[in-house]
Amino acid sequence: MYELFFAVKYLIPRKNSLSTALISIISVFIISLVVWLVLVFLSVTSGMEKAWLEKLTSFNAPLRITPTARYFHSYFYQIDKFSHASNFSLKTLKEKITSSVNPYDVDKDTPLPTSFPAIDLHSNNLPINPVQELIDILKEKNVLYDPYEMSAALLRLQINRKTNSSVLSQMSYLISFCPNNPHYHKLEITTENLQDSFFVQDSATLDKIPVFLPKPLQKNGACIGDEGSLQFLTKSFGSVQEQSLPIYVLGFYDPGVFPVGSRALIVPYKISALINTSSSFFSTDGTPSSGFYVWPKKVLDVKKLKMHLQKALANKEIAPFWTITTFHDYEFSKELMQQFQSDRTLLTIIATIILIVACSNIISLLILLVNDKKKEIALLQAIGAPKKNIVFIFGLCGITMGLVSTMIGTITAIITLRHIDRLANFISSLQGHDLFHASFFGAHLPSELTTNALLFILLCTPLIALVAGIIPAWRASKISPSATLRSQ
Repeated sequence: MYELFFAVKYLIPRKNSLSTALISIISVFIISLVVWLVLVFLSVTSGMEKAWLEKLTSFNAPLRITPTARYFHSYFYQIDKFSHASNFSLKTLKEKITSSVNPYDVDKDTPLPTSFPAIDLHSNNLPINPVQELIDILKEKNVLYDPYEMSAALLRLQINRKTNSSVLSQMSYLISFCPNNPHYHKLEITTENLQDSFFVQDSATLDKIPVFLPKPLQKNGACIGDEGSLQFLTKSFGSVQEQSLPIYVLGFYDPGVFPVGSRALIVPYKISALINTSSSFFSTDGTPSSGFYVWPKKVLDVKKLKMHLQKALANKEIAPFWTITTFHDYEFSKELMQQFQSDRTLLTIIATIILIVACSNIISLLILLVNDKKKEIALLQAIGAPKKNIVFIFGLCGITMGLVSTMIGTITAIITLRHIDRLANFISSLQGHDLFHASFFGAHLPSELTTNALLFILLCTPLIALVAGIIPAWRASKISPSATLRSQ
């Protein structure tokens, strides 16, 4: 230990080593600058990805359970068309929760066709109720859930103002309101007491149906209280009839990055189900028109929850009736999620390359230091200093510079992130327009230091700096004491 301390003291650059000190300061500055840029860039991009994901999963839920073709062709689903107790009409998933497993009455109802599917039975010969048994599983998992319905209709909204009057008309998606959704506040809905609104009542009996419009329509002139209608087609015996439902605007919501958000209306469940049943809605992107939204306690736990649910469905013998999908595989967000992952991988590779280039300055510094201290290194070796001590000293110099640079860059990044909006506003004022568009990046940029980015920097920077210091250290250990001392 004494030999090591003596060697460190002996190899410390003296006051006349101005070039070495200057290069060391420049090296620390460059590495600190790179650490700062990497932390700020990765934190902002990760924060924006998190915000997009929150908006996306707030509107659609992180996990979705939808019925398969087996469900729609099963006895359980089809029997309602032949049952007087079901009013000879198919039932929605919400209605199936409380309906009978077999409403068919042999004495009152007409005979079933010979091609009608047989009733599905468990291995113990009890009839299968895929909806109620799914609900039992979701309750056991202690997660929030809600049935949903999607449909489409022509929105016609009358906009009456003092200066002029116009009609806003567009084809729109109708997405049912889910009372159990715990994240509606993230959609920035412009109304108070959301849970006490007409959505939680039987809105189908109201004279006018309350709807939430996307905020882009507000920019086109729509206001709270405006009235209009939803128009759709219904099929009857040998004809197609146009139906119209009166509506009024209850509020607006921010659709975020939802691809069809500018054309999606939030409506009461019964209205969406009614239109879906009447007009047989098919989504253009393949999104199932009905199913269950599920909200786990943590969004990132959806894959684990999916595995547990699949296992539970298989144990209940109802797995063929349901498809479980997470937000990673949603039809409208699958490519977006894959792009997020690709961007994260690319940014990590680029950051690593930049750090390697920045830390290469350590090699130049330590090579200069080795050349400057050849005589001292030779004297230390001549008096018996082990080579490993020489290697350790120069390796310690490299990792110390990496740690100091990491600390300086991290502190600077934290300060920058706390004032990121001011910085963005300043640059926006210089160039004459917004640096980041609010509709894509949000009203405020992320201002928190991401844990993953910090761990990346804390691990990579000292490690790369250590590797950069080992190269000159290995060269220093190869110096020949006799040859060096004779030349000196």
